[in-house]
Amino acid sequence: MNLSRVIIKGWETFVKVRPLQNIRLQLTYSRLIAQDLTYEETMGPQPLLRRADYQFGFQAGYDFAEASINLYVRHVGPRWDLNQTLLEPYTLVNLAATCRVMPRAEIHIRVDNLLDVDYEEVMGYNTSRLAAYAGIKLSI
Repeated sequence: MNLSRVIIKGWETFVKVRPLQNIRLQLTYSRLIAQDLTYEETMGPQPLLRRADYQFGFQAGYDFAEASINLYVRHVGPRWDLNQTLLEPYTLVNLAATCRVMPRAEIHIRVDNLLDVDYEEVMGYNTSRLAAYAGIKLSI
């Protein structure tokens, strides 16, 4: 019986600043070393499937008196999937906004995958293309 042996090491860091009272900025970076040592004697350590070596993100927000707008950018590096298939890196851009229209009512709008990127997180499984969502939040 061949039991799987896995080593996962890594680190993450972020910088969050507020250069002006109404502006919020954040940068994030993650580094990951994930290896499957099951076949170390015959093939050497293999990358753990579907784990990107790195990913980084950027968030920017602007607050108005009764509203806010937020931009999210996330880049995921290449990662291996089954059958030694290398999944391409991808970058997603999302946008969200909130507006208070009454003391107890807010409108929320979100657009995911703003650039309509075609990407795969797992080989053979579809991901959402450009999508928009809207909603109303009522507080009682």
